[in-house]
Amino acid sequence: MSYTIGTVHPVANATLLALQCFVVLFVALHNWIPLGALNNVKGVRIAFPTGKLFWTTLLNFTPVAIGLGATAFYFGRTYPGWVF
Repeated sequence: MSYTIGTVHPVANATLLALQCFVVLFVALHNWIPLGALNNVKGVRIAFPTGKLFWTTLLNFTPVAIGLGATAFYFGRTYPGWVF
Protein backbone atom coordinates (compact mmCIF):
# COMPACT_ATOMS: atom_id res chain seq x y z
CA MET A 1 0.00 0.00 0.00
CA SER A 2 1.33 3.45 -0.91
CA TYR A 3 0.38 6.85 0.45
CA THR A 4 0.36 10.13 -1.42
CA ILE A 5 0.87 13.38 0.41
CA GLY A 6 -0.63 15.36 -2.44
CA THR A 7 -2.98 17.42 -0.27
CA VAL A 8 -0.21 18.73 1.97
CA HIS A 9 1.22 22.10 1.00
CA PRO A 10 4.91 21.88 -0.05
CA VAL A 11 5.92 24.31 2.70
CA ALA A 12 4.12 22.18 5.28
CA ASN A 13 5.79 19.06 3.91
CA ALA A 14 9.23 20.71 4.15
CA THR A 15 8.42 21.93 7.66
CA LEU A 16 7.49 18.42 8.75
CA LEU A 17 10.79 17.12 7.34
CA ALA A 18 12.69 19.84 9.24
CA LEU A 19 10.87 18.92 12.46
CA GLN A 20 11.75 15.26 11.90
CA CYS A 21 15.40 16.30 11.51
CA PHE A 22 15.15 18.15 14.84
CA VAL A 23 13.76 15.05 16.57
CA VAL A 24 16.52 12.85 15.14
CA LEU A 25 19.22 15.30 16.25
CA PHE A 26 17.66 15.56 19.71
CA VAL A 27 17.55 11.77 20.11
CA ALA A 28 21.17 11.52 18.97
CA LEU A 29 22.60 14.31 21.10
CA HIS A 30 20.47 14.79 24.22
CA ASN A 31 22.64 12.53 26.39
CA TRP A 32 25.91 13.98 25.12
CA ILE A 33 25.57 17.76 25.20
CA PRO A 34 24.08 19.87 28.02
CA LEU A 35 20.67 21.31 27.17
CA GLY A 36 19.95 23.24 30.34
CA ALA A 37 16.91 21.96 32.22
CA LEU A 38 16.10 19.40 29.50
CA ASN A 39 18.79 16.93 30.55
CA ASN A 40 21.43 16.06 33.13
CA VAL A 41 24.60 15.03 31.31
CA LYS A 42 26.53 14.43 34.54
CA GLY A 43 23.82 12.11 35.83
CA VAL A 44 23.77 10.20 32.55
CA ARG A 45 27.55 9.79 32.67
CA ILE A 46 27.32 8.41 36.20
CA ALA A 47 24.63 5.90 35.20
CA PHE A 48 26.16 4.93 31.85
CA PRO A 49 29.89 4.69 31.12
CA THR A 50 30.90 6.16 27.76
CA GLY A 51 30.93 2.83 25.88
CA LYS A 52 27.52 1.79 27.16
CA LEU A 53 26.11 5.26 26.47
CA PHE A 54 27.42 5.11 22.90
CA TRP A 55 25.72 1.78 22.20
CA THR A 56 22.51 2.84 23.91
CA THR A 57 22.43 6.04 21.86
CA LEU A 58 23.10 4.09 18.68
CA LEU A 59 20.33 1.62 19.49
CA ASN A 60 17.82 4.41 20.14
CA PHE A 61 18.99 6.54 17.22
CA THR A 62 18.91 3.88 14.49
CA PRO A 63 15.12 3.52 13.98
CA VAL A 64 14.48 7.27 13.83
CA ALA A 65 17.46 7.76 11.51
CA ILE A 66 16.13 5.09 9.14
CA GLY A 67 12.75 6.83 9.18
CA LEU A 68 14.37 10.19 8.44
CA GLY A 69 16.40 8.69 5.61
CA ALA A 70 13.30 7.15 4.07
CA THR A 71 11.34 10.37 4.45
CA ALA A 72 14.13 12.36 2.80
CA PHE A 73 14.53 9.77 0.04
CA TYR A 74 10.83 9.79 -0.85
CA PHE A 75 10.38 13.54 -0.27
CA GLY A 76 7.99 14.95 -2.86
CA ARG A 77 7.01 11.46 -4.09
CA THR A 78 4.61 8.75 -3.01
CA TYR A 79 5.62 7.27 0.35
CA PRO A 80 5.53 3.48 0.62
CA GLY A 81 3.41 2.11 3.45
CA TRP A 82 6.38 1.09 5.62
CA VAL A 83 7.52 4.72 5.91
CA PHE A 84 4.35 5.52 7.82
